[in-house]
Amino acid sequence: MIKKYNISQLIDLNILNKFDCGEQIVNDFIRNRACIYEDQNLMSTTIFYDTDKKMVVGFYSISSSIVEVKSYYDVKNFNEKVSMPEENPLGASFPAIEIGWFGVSIEMQRRTIGTSMMVTLFEDIIRSRYIYNMDLVMSL
Repeated sequence: MIKKYNISQLIDLNILNKFDCGEQIVNDFIRNRACIYEDQNLMSTTIFYDTDKKMVVGFYSISSSIVEVKSYYDVKNFNEKVSMPEENPLGASFPAIEIGWFGVSIEMQRRTIGTSMMVTLFEDIIRSRYIYNMDLVMSL
């Protein structure tokens, strides 16, 4: 069974050292920096842990961010989704959730685990919209 945890809930951080997604930079982040970023409130990392295999099958790290409108191409794209300021649409900014890191273990790749993780993330964001009364514009 796969369970979702915040990285701060892990008791044995050594399980992170066994994680391998095939990308060294991503492995390095989860093993060495994710807990530090969590402690400093820079990013929030969610771990997906298989309780039967006793392994991390995937993770994502998110942070709050902004999306800035820098070109008329951006204005056109945003106008299709939200009302832009009429006077000066260039320079407008919108709150965003940034997916900074995303990894799925090699053993679990191509089994829709990553898709399930992304769906879970979007569900959590949509749920937060109603809990905290936030505006929400989906843009991929």
